[in-house]
Amino acid sequence: AVPPSSSMAPKKQKVNSLPRVIFGKHAGEDVELLTLQLGRMKVLVSTFGATVTSITVPDCFGQARETVLGFDDHEPYENCPYFGCTVGRYCNRIAKGAFTLDGQTVTLTSTNDRGNHLHGGKVGWDRKIWAVHEHTSTSCTLSHTSPDGDEGYPGEVHAHVTMSLEWP
Repeated sequence: AVPPSSSMAPKKQKVNSLPRVIFGKHAGEDVELLTLQLGRMKVLVSTFGATVTSITVPDCFGQARETVLGFDDHEPYENCPYFGCTVGRYCNRIAKGAFTLDGQTVTLTSTNDRGNHLHGGKVGWDRKIWAVHEHTSTSCTLSHTSPDGDEGYPGEVHAHVTMSLEWP
């Protein structure tokens, strides 16, 4: 594996003092729930899988309405893969859990969908706790480092996802 350049390596956290709620536990680690709000729009983001758990916006009568499927606590997410999450390393299926890279066959460690590798495998990015790097009232940036060999994939990957609310 090629070592990451300094521009690819995770940056130091810039977390502000906004309140963060413990949403549950995964493998003994706290799962946090971050709140983003702009006017009457509100989004809840879990650090487990960088998952959007709720989006509420006013309907045509001004009533706050939920617009995504989600759960009120963390535990159901443990048994409901891909519900609002950030998937990876690969989104979709890799046939028979293998692919060719530079003339070499790479065999992934799991086939979790009828003999195929789906959305990064049994322990893909949706099953990881992502680090909070920035959190403001209207946005958050989460990151995850996937090491070389994670679910059989070659090379280390530093992934960042930013979710933000803005007026059109």
